[in-house]
Amino acid sequence: MKLYAGRPTASLGITLSAIALAFTCTAQQPLPFLNPSFEDQPDFGKPPSGWFFCGNSGETPPDIHPGGFYGVTAAPKDGRTYVGMVMRDNGTEEQLGQRLAAPLAPGQCYAFRIFAARSDQYASFSRTTGQPAPYT
Repeated sequence: MKLYAGRPTASLGITLSAIALAFTCTAQQPLPFLNPSFEDQPDFGKPPSGWFFCGNSGETPPDIHPGGFYGVTAAPKDGRTYVGMVMRDNGTEEQLGQRLAAPLAPGQCYAFRIFAARSDQYASFSRTTGQPAPYT
């Protein structure tokens, strides 16, 4: 498994491993995410508890790993599970979202950290061709 912690990446088969929030604002209370390490039962095409799918209509939501499906077997950075998301050959990508408990304040600086990894294998089907495709 190749790790890409600390820098953004647009690679196919990005696997988000754990989100650790570190809001660094003065005079602001932290705005934590619910279920920041994506804990849930491994499953495909299902957002983890506390998260919702906000991707394109007609496309699939991210997967909860490790469940052994799509050839993804890496251990999570934190907790028992993590989210696997892909960019597809038709130009779409899997997305997750969550409503914050309070709005962000204008003029404040917010920061968070994610741990991302790229699986050596992420085999699924192409929505364009209907054939098996490696999303790695």
